[in-house]
Amino acid sequence: MKYKIYTVNSCADSDETLVILGNPANKDGTPSSILKSRLDAALYYFREHSVRNIIVTGRANYNEFEESEVQKQYLINHGIPQNIIIKENKSTSTPDNALYTYRIAKELDLKNIVVITSHYHKKRSQYIFNHYFSSYKIVTPYPSIFYVIKNIVYYLWDKYCLFKTRQKDERLERR
Repeated sequence: MKYKIYTVNSCADSDETLVILGNPANKDGTPSSILKSRLDAALYYFREHSVRNIIVTGRANYNEFEESEVQKQYLINHGIPQNIIIKENKSTSTPDNALYTYRIAKELDLKNIVVITSHYHKKRSQYIFNHYFSSYKIVTPYPSIFYVIKNIVYYLWDKYCLFKTRQKDERLERR
């Protein structure tokens, strides 16, 4: 699997901590196609870089399967050592992902954050993670034409959510 790396400011290339943003699991508890593409990108990145820890994020939102647990099991089943996986199972949204990841990183003194998300979700993730981290990387699975077509609705939804997030931020700043 190919992936793209986007660096926000500067970030060291050693002792990195991957943060895999969640996405609801399928009804049978397996990773959805979006979540699987993020997990596969994380696996490839892990094998090619110096990764110290992996934070998996998300609680059960749209079904009974906890997103972080689904991710953890997938990673373990694909050879990732269990002792480097950190579960963040409180978040229900990207802003929560960033907040709880920040708290974990601060508590455990984790540096060199690498956010794994989908290409359509990159700009919104960057906007939100900028509130907590001054430098980090974003890694996305390299989108195939099928992936882009399949996820065009998600892309448009994410643009709308970014717009609404910025509006909310502007309203708060005016107070």
